[in-house]
Amino acid sequence: MNIKRIKWLAFPLAAALLLAGCAAQKANQAPELRGVNDISCLVNSRVDLLNGVAALDAEDGDITASLQISITPAVEVSEGYATFTQAGRYEVVYKSTDSANLTAQTTAYVTVEEREVYMSNVHTNGFYTKAHGNAKIVAEGLNGSVYSFRFNGGEVAEDVRLVRDYSLVNGGNYSFLYYLNSNVSGKAVAIAEGKAVAELAVNKGENILSFGYNQPSKADDNGETSYDVCKIELWLGGLEGEVECSLSKVETQWSSKGEEYNQLIENFNFDGKIINRDDKAQGMGVLGDGTSAFVEVTEPSGAMWQMGMFVDTGLPLVSGKEYLILFDINCEQDNPFEVCIQRDQWTDSDAVILRQPKGKINQTVKATDSFNGTLWLFIRSGTHANKITISNLSVKVKKSQIYSIPAITVEHKNGAEGGVTTEFGKIIYTAKSFGTDWGDNAVLGAPFEFAGAAENYVITFKAKANADVSCAFIANTASGWDTFVWTKIKISTKWQTFTVKCDKKNLEGTYRFLWQFGTAENNGLNDVTVEIDDIKICNKSEPDG
Repeated sequence: MNIKRIKWLAFPLAAALLLAGCAAQKANQAPELRGVNDISCLVNSRVDLLNGVAALDAEDGDITASLQISITPAVEVSEGYATFTQAGRYEVVYKSTDSANLTAQTTAYVTVEEREVYMSNVHTNGFYTKAHGNAKIVAEGLNGSVYSFRFNGGEVAEDVRLVRDYSLVNGGNYSFLYYLNSNVSGKAVAIAEGKAVAELAVNKGENILSFGYNQPSKADDNGETSYDVCKIELWLGGLEGEVECSLSKVETQWSSKGEEYNQLIENFNFDGKIINRDDKAQGMGVLGDGTSAFVEVTEPSGAMWQMGMFVDTGLPLVSGKEYLILFDINCEQDNPFEVCIQRDQWTDSDAVILRQPKGKINQTVKATDSFNGTLWLFIRSGTHANKITISNLSVKVKKSQIYSIPAITVEHKNGAEGGVTTEFGKIIYTAKSFGTDWGDNAVLGAPFEFAGAAENYVITFKAKANADVSCAFIANTASGWDTFVWTKIKISTKWQTFTVKCDKKNLEGTYRFLWQFGTAENNGLNDVTVEIDDIKICNKSEPDG
């Protein structure tokens, strides 16, 4: 018992001696981490993980520079920054070690949310698809100059929806023609502002799906033309198996306030606009105030086309539009003659030929891909003597619009060479050689409509190449030069997502994206293939690094 007591009495003495030693020499302290907090951000944001964070040590001072940061799931950290390309919750571990090998460690969490996409159809003239029910969109995007989409599981008519917003005249009576190709047969329902307006059959191969829609009038129009946005959808279904469809264009035609046509030329003045086909034996001239002209054949030949009069209206023809040609025609001898409505003076292929017309003429002509150029009339009577008078020439165009699918194009200058293709929205550009100015190798995106404050948005896309290549990414007006983005990037051999801030500009009009590669930095490279994909305009909900 005495031994036990001695031991008990000895312990306070030993403790007192130890404390006295500590007072003489203080123990090394572990580092301290300050300012570590949870973070919330958007996908593709560049996050500063060291913002407000410090590692302090009593002996070594500020050792923040030696902080080790690790992220699970794995994300690369460079100089304290990380870019989170996938939505989710990430664990971030901060670890600091001082010179005495003592450590401090703490954990924070980064919550990454998807960006709200403002526009992902910048290459398809506003067309996009949505899947419902059991349907799944496998692939979609621009293929050349058509919008293609591949899906499966579309058993019923509402499973896959082809959508676009149109700006329509209030009170207008519209007809829509969708040029759709399908690899299988099925059906479709046309929907306008959520209401069914037509049931349509979809055949295997080429289809022109036609339906009508009357845009409601507005009581407060006061006789003025007003517009509203209308969502038009095709609900596709009954298309079983692996389905691939493509849309090449949509035509709309309409009448409003009882008018189907807009006036282009009224009471045409023939003065200086008529040309003799054969000056050997012709009389020709302008009458009265210039709204009439005559041609006279006095010595017929063996061919109708050899003698007559050309009329140059100067009106450019736009492919896909329908024109109404109106004029009065009179022939004194009542012998055979022809009036040809044609494109250009010497191009009479696809011409509309009116044989011996009389009185008031109303002739419709639709300008196809081959029937484009400038509108000319050819009044000819090479086989018979005639004096023919034309007057009161007017031209109207049917109220219509063509929504074609624009193609991605390239421009090369100063010996640069290359080509571009698209695969379901992915742009594949192959440069055989590079110029020395940025614009010598340029990939031009399709035009799109954009309005609002550019600073409220960011542009995102993915890109990779088979060799490291320098690029200038530009957002610019579709015609002319007025950029709201110009930034230099480096595209590497691994897929990388680029998030680009827009300048502070108010936008209104038609714009396009450009990727330019013609720079001395790329000299020496040949046969470089660049892939660009997943192009979007997103709302900018927070500042990006």
